[in-house]
Parts: sequence; structure tokens; C-alpha cells
Amino acid sequence: MEAQQVFTIGQQGLMMLLTVAAPILLVVLVVGVLVSVFQAATQINEATLSFVPKLLAAVAVMAVMGPWMLTTLVDYLRSMLLSIAAADGRLSALACPSRPGRPAMFTPHRGTGLLGWLTPVLWPFIRVLAMLQVLPVLGQRVVPGRVRIALAFMVAFCAQGVAPPIEPVPLDSALAVMLVIQQLLIGLSLGFAVRIIFAALEFAGEVSGLQMGMNFAGFFDPVLASQGTAASRFFATLVGFLFIVLNGHLTVIHAVVQSLTVFPVGPEPFQFLRSTLPHTWGAEIFSMGLWIAMPIIAVLLFVNVVLGVISRVAPQVNIFSIGFPITMGLGLISMMMILPLLQTPFVAALDRMLNMFR
Repeated sequence: MEAQQVFTIGQQGLMMLLTVAAPILLVVLVVGVLVSVFQAATQINEATLSFVPKLLAAVAVMAVMGPWMLTTLVDYLRSMLLSIAAADGRLSALACPSRPGRPAMFTPHRGTGLLGWLTPVLWPFIRVLAMLQVLPVLGQRVVPGRVRIALAFMVAFCAQGVAPPIEPVPLDSALAVMLVIQQLLIGLSLGFAVRIIFAALEFAGEVSGLQMGMNFAGFFDPVLASQGTAASRFFATLVGFLFIVLNGHLTVIHAVVQSLTVFPVGPEPFQFLRSTLPHTWGAEIFSMGLWIAMPIIAVLLFVNVVLGVISRVAPQVNIFSIGFPITMGLGLISMMMILPLLQTPFVAALDRMLNMFR
């Protein structure tokens, strides 16, 4: 499966959302216009007069069109599952070439016994496991902890062909504690660097949903155990799908293996923080999120200006009755149009964050 297929699936999902919600939005828009005309003619400005008719009209449309909506959604879900199952899911193998003159697997230090066998795997294992704990997709609650532990051990074991030699350190010494702190800092920082990219896309969804009026409907996400909105979760799900399709998980594993050379196991754990400055990474969330959401913000700003002019020209028109369906529909159309443009900033930001570790 390619990245273009991911955006096609996202666009089809938004199109299905527009198709299913179109009857309700159109009926609510028509009722809102009729109520506004009635209020302008009778000078009745009762708030319930604009709310109750739209509520009754929406309930009536759902009662009449409900079977068609459910059938359409089930057909869409069936066709989507069949298209994903039929896609060519060829996986790229992560190559771990050995350096010239070095064995593919690790060789224990002579005369050190069990510690010589344990040292080349232990410290990379702690670093990789710390990264997997906070890495998006692989670090979610749906992935069992035993799977992450097994994956971390496999990566640490295979990385010995390219990792620099590590001198054995007694595990009951103060230096061993410093080495554990160093591996935890590097692994957690690498995982958080990738999570920042995901947070930027979710922030773009939050900003877009706020302009569209969708943030009024929040829900509890059982996967992340947090409160979320529909637009942000849509962007997060789409970018997670894109992350796997573009072999982002293999790129991250390659970066953590290369970090063993760039930031070798040593007694100075805080030197990594001085060279990468992770406290400055937070600006990436706002800059990238606003850059992605800017087209949607511009479109909805123009729509709000037009609605403001209408309310100025015809003050009797209840702009709130007709503004919400219009901003919702145009916002979803704008979101559907910018989806194919997400690949370039996502890949560029991911490479920019991971280049600090390789």
C-alpha cells in the first residue's frame, strides 16, 4: 500500500461523512432560513423559535433517512475492508549491514564471563524499550507490553553488527546507574520526537475543528484514555496509518540503531541534552500545526466574513441558524482537499526530528 492510497481512504471517509450528513445539514439549513425569514417578518426574536424547529427537523430526517444512512455506512465499511485486504502489503526488511572486518553478531569480551555476553545487549535494549514505550502506534495501550519487550530485545540483539563496542560495566556500580539514565533519556527523547509530529497533526485537527464548530462534541478515546475531538482523532488516525505505510516504524528503528554510534553508551547522560536541546522541540507542534490548518482557517475566515456581511445587510436574519451548516460543510470539503498535501510536511518534519539522532 502506498501513501496515496492512505489519502484516498481519508478522502473517501470524509466524502462518506458528507454524504450521510448532507440530508440533515440541508434540512437544518432550509429550516434555519425559513425561521429567519419568519422572525424578520414578525419581529419575534425568541431563542427557542430558532432551536426547536431545527431539532424537530433533524430528528424527522434521521427517522426517515436512518435506514439509508446505516446501509450506506455498512456498505462503505465492507468495501473499505475488502480494498485494504486486497492491497499489496509488501513489507520492507530492515537491513542491518555489518561493518567491514566485524562479525554480524556481537562477540563477548574475553575474560568477563556472563557480563561480557550481557553488556552488548543490555544497554541498547534499555534504550530501545524506552523509545517503544512512548512511540506512537507501537506505544499505544493496544500493543501488549510483552510484544514491546520482545521487539526491543530483537532490535538490540540485531544492532550489534553496527553498534560500537561497549566496555563491560559492573551492574552494581554508580556508573551503571548513570548508563541506565542515559539510555532512558535518549530512548524517551527519540520516542517523544516522533510523538511531537503526531501532536502537531492533532493540533491542526483541533484548530480546524474549532473553526468548523466540531469541538463542541468531545468524546472519550479508550485507546489513548483521554478526551478528544472528532477532527483531531481523524488526523491522528490518518497520520498513524500513513506512518506505517511509509515505513516510519522502520525509519525510527534505524534511527535508534544509529543513535548508538552518534550517542554511544558513556558515563555522561546529560551531554545528549546539551547537544539536541529537546526543550525547543515544542515549537514544532504549533508551527507545523498552524501551517497545515492554515488553508482551512483561511476558507472558514472568508465564510465568516461573508456571513458577517449578510448579518450586517439583513440584521433580521438569524445568522446562527444558517451559519453552522455552511461552515461545517465547507470545512469538511476543505479538509478533504488538503489531505493529499499532508505527506510532504509529515515526512520532512519526521526526517528533521530523526536527523538529530543519526
